[in-house]
Amino acid sequence: MNLFSIEFAVSFFIFWLFYYFFNSNIKAQKWLILGFSYLFLGLAGLKFLIINIIFSLIIYKFAKKIYDTNSSSSLFLGIVFVVLTLAFFKYNGFFELNFGTIKFENIALPLGVSFYSFMSIILLVDSYNQEIDKPNLLDTLLFLSFFAVIISGPILKPKPFFEKLNSKKEFSEESKIFTLLTLAIIKKLLIANHLFDIINPIFQAPNSLATSELIATLFGYSIMLYCDFSGYVDFVLALGLMCGFNLPTNFNRPFAALNLKEFWQNWHISLMNFFKNYIYIPLGGSRGGTLLTQINVLIVFFISGIWHGAGINFLIWGLMHGLGVIFLNLTKELDLLVFDCLKRFFTFVFVSFIWIFFVTDFIGMLRFLKAISTNLEGDRLNIIAVFAIAFLFTFIYSKINLKSLLFTFFQKINLFFSTIFLAIFGLIVYFLMPSGMPNFIYQGF
Repeated sequence: MNLFSIEFAVSFFIFWLFYYFFNSNIKAQKWLILGFSYLFLGLAGLKFLIINIIFSLIIYKFAKKIYDTNSSSSLFLGIVFVVLTLAFFKYNGFFELNFGTIKFENIALPLGVSFYSFMSIILLVDSYNQEIDKPNLLDTLLFLSFFAVIISGPILKPKPFFEKLNSKKEFSEESKIFTLLTLAIIKKLLIANHLFDIINPIFQAPNSLATSELIATLFGYSIMLYCDFSGYVDFVLALGLMCGFNLPTNFNRPFAALNLKEFWQNWHISLMNFFKNYIYIPLGGSRGGTLLTQINVLIVFFISGIWHGAGINFLIWGLMHGLGVIFLNLTKELDLLVFDCLKRFFTFVFVSFIWIFFVTDFIGMLRFLKAISTNLEGDRLNIIAVFAIAFLFTFIYSKINLKSLLFTFFQKINLFFSTIFLAIFGLIVYFLMPSGMPNFIYQGF
């Protein structure tokens, strides 16, 4: 069941009516959320639901034991279980292909396993540090299956989630909800879906296209991925608010970033916070001097690369971002580009070109790089034009905050007219969009 489908809208509305009706009964609300979350997972695939339930039960047992005994060995074993489970589902095909190990047939990547695996690690660590109350079964099952974040995050922390889960919900942020829903429609349905139909075929057969068209494809992929992923996040943030939860922001205008470090502080924020708090800092962070700091940065981006996928291309993608951040760390006293508009433009160009290592397999990556370097003849003016358009995009993007404009708009009109506007706008965009509904790109990770 796609989040942007009519089926989801109807089923969520029915669920929400019961949820709102039982607002004075916290336990009933919790069972309603769990039931709807399991329905959502079950409709995606019964095996996904079974895997999630079994995984959650095991994590609950680990968390409870860790909390009761404060045992570092139990914490270690719990984290090992999570990592091995994730590796089994995510990398089995890679090891079979590359090393000839035993292959388990018909294994599909369980929906959301990468995200609820990270959330389970946070739960185990917080149980060990006594930062949460003693885990209970219902709350743990809810935390690791919450329908709003199960597909692609954001990665939740247990303490604020449990606190809100066990308190009476407030429903008072209508303007923010309408803003987020409108942004989601614009980003996912109006922009990402149309770009998907244009861009996706190009990566499959780049040889016949000019270099300028291939560069434009990389810039377009940056915009498509951002609109697809942040559109999803805007939508689930709105769902969270409708259920009384303030879920963490996962994007904060990343293309307005002045450098690569700032970009990663504003792109997939919950994932980078996880890497910072549970990998970078435990490794020593910046406490061990300049050399060890850069090594720790490289390790984080290496792990980020292989988390996104099992392949040499993902490894290269992660390492290139890591080397880019290291370069910034070592040259932080220099102001090489001077002007902010140039800094934003250069950051956008760098990030966009590195996507080539992210979007295709290793052979496809080599094919694309060969085409972009050999199809230059008679195309230089077009290449300049493409870069000029990219510069104009980053300049306009940094000056216009669509979210703030929409929020101001919805604050000025009442609930009735907000609903009418969103319904009409959503229907127009829905009927104008390409046939079919591509899944969210990060759903595959």
